[in-house]
Amino acid sequence: MSEFQFGGEFVWHPSAELIAQSNLQQFISKHRLGSYDDLMRRSTRNIAWFWDTVLRDLGIEFYKPYSQVVDLSDGKPWARWCVGGEMNIVHNLLDKYADTQIDKKLAIKSEIEDGTTRELTYKELRDQVDRMANSLSTLELGKGDAIGVFMPMVPEIVVAMLAIIKIGGIFLPLFSGFGTAAIVSRSNDANAKALFTAAGTYRRGKFCPMKPVADDAAAQIPTLRHLVVLNQAGEWLVEDLSPDAGPPTRLRGPFDDATTEHTSAEEPMMIIYTSGTTGKPKGAVHTHCGFPIKSAQDMWHGLDLHEDETLFWMTDMGWMMGPWEVFGTLLLGATMMLYDGAPDFPGPDRVWSLVDRHKVTALGVSPTLIRALRRHGYNIVHRHDLSSLRKFASTGEPWNPEPWMWLFQNVGHGKLPIINYSGGTEISGGILMGNVLTPIKPCAFSGPLPGMAADVVDEDGKSVRRQVGELVIREPWIGMTRGFWKDAQRYIETYWSRFPDVWVHGDWAAVDESRCNRRAGFNQRRSARLLLRIEEGRKRRRGSSSRIEKERRARSRQSARAARSHLCRRHTKNAERKSDAPRCARRVLGRKAWRHVSVGKPGVLGRNQAGGSKFEVNCGCFTRAANSARRMKQAANWLGLRELVVKRHSMLRRQRVDGELIALGQDQAGIRSRPAANTIRTENRL
Repeated sequence: MSEFQFGGEFVWHPSAELIAQSNLQQFISKHRLGSYDDLMRRSTRNIAWFWDTVLRDLGIEFYKPYSQVVDLSDGKPWARWCVGGEMNIVHNLLDKYADTQIDKKLAIKSEIEDGTTRELTYKELRDQVDRMANSLSTLELGKGDAIGVFMPMVPEIVVAMLAIIKIGGIFLPLFSGFGTAAIVSRSNDANAKALFTAAGTYRRGKFCPMKPVADDAAAQIPTLRHLVVLNQAGEWLVEDLSPDAGPPTRLRGPFDDATTEHTSAEEPMMIIYTSGTTGKPKGAVHTHCGFPIKSAQDMWHGLDLHEDETLFWMTDMGWMMGPWEVFGTLLLGATMMLYDGAPDFPGPDRVWSLVDRHKVTALGVSPTLIRALRRHGYNIVHRHDLSSLRKFASTGEPWNPEPWMWLFQNVGHGKLPIINYSGGTEISGGILMGNVLTPIKPCAFSGPLPGMAADVVDEDGKSVRRQVGELVIREPWIGMTRGFWKDAQRYIETYWSRFPDVWVHGDWAAVDESRCNRRAGFNQRRSARLLLRIEEGRKRRRGSSSRIEKERRARSRQSARAARSHLCRRHTKNAERKSDAPRCARRVLGRKAWRHVSVGKPGVLGRNQAGGSKFEVNCGCFTRAANSARRMKQAANWLGLRELVVKRHSMLRRQRVDGELIALGQDQAGIRSRPAANTIRTENRL
């Protein structure tokens, strides 16, 4: 691993008033923990006490109380939570608020690209969920049935999601930019019985149909019985997919209160698939007492979200931040803000306009979005009243200092914290996160969330400080995935096979013990990385094999080996000054990007294949395709390589580089072009 820059100045400090009012400080005081450090120690050493306390403080209600918070008799990978308890999370999201003050509060604010806005109170949302749940029951859908949701980010997607869970079904979120193949593979893996979809949505003023994609997918899913469609008039229609079925019909009643299915606390409630960048998509299984509780705890302790707040996160329901926003806000009695459309249409100030008009208090963004908006300057920000904002949050990829400081200084006026957040789909939220009790450095984290026994280790599994290592988790947590759907062995191999009883997350991190507790290094999630795959091809030479030619070939082979050696896990601290390898890497990455280099997935491109014919570099610093292409061409020539392949998860904007079309941006943040492009990853061979 390359040299990591530690230290840095704190740029934000919490006020005494903010600390006193914070959820985290009130939790510490209520349970007489003394300090934040005391909380971290007790929450990771006595996980049963901590998660039992979280469940009680969040007011989670059970139909049948659990007899044991956590059971580790089958080993840490297969921890069982709320043993013997019965509950349905929808009861805690909606039902228990009936005839209370929260019932009258706004649960959802929403806006679509043409400016149309809608609002739903908790009572109105519960009524719509009950109606949909009754309709699903009349279709003979119920407990244990997987039901896909392929829709834009409008209030009806929340209705569909909660109705599925209310009847005891399994919610299967699907990214709204998916093509047919992605929907088919996930639905077939989960044996989906029904699919929610919509006629379409708008992007940059153009209608993007979704129903034809759903129709194509439905024809390839043998288990699918029903297609539930939201038409352009906002009405629900049901299509029976049996061969002798008639035309689509309206939803059937009864439309009064629906009974919430009593389920085990550990009953599967959601299967959310990862992007599948390393092979077949992995279906992370989450339960009623898992993902929702972890989501709410992260918002409560990390983001410091209160009942009177509105959270707006630029996301899609197919990314874990979509369900995360729904579960967390409703469990805390807060308000979620949904937006379906391009973040810079009809103008680059659309995000700031949404914050202004909907009085958003907590804004969740990706670094890619801020980099894109920063180009338009701060004048577009100051056109709008952003006084409602109390904090920012970010996830999805690493920050670099310039856009972080731009957001902090020009939008937040140096007063609002940026809560950095890193975790994953299998985590149910965050491992590392900022908070409002500790000072903040640019691009950094305050440390692990309470209850997350995170550590950084070397290749032998020993804890390391002030150097880059593997991010691991030493104790189970309540939001931990209950495995991969129908693939237990892959789950063990992915996270639990490196070190005994230790979750290896697959990311790199570093611990800065000067004052800031921990700081993430290089990348947060594989799905947000830029992958540079350098492939060494056959060198075709013309002319005779003279002495000069042989020497040149030898130097080329030596340079390639040096680069691979430096970028494998067996690097040395002083390699940057003592070998030719850094010059190779710098020419590939550029000076700024060099500081954020990391090696590919350990065990795949590490020791096992360090001497192979290809290697990967992960970096989040490429923002200008032309510069990257030029640098990589130079590096290819210098290394004697035949070609470089650039892969990026992106759909924000497209550029032509040497006649090839590539995409830049971040699909995971709900930023995407028309479905016609239908590409999540693009390649540009240079």
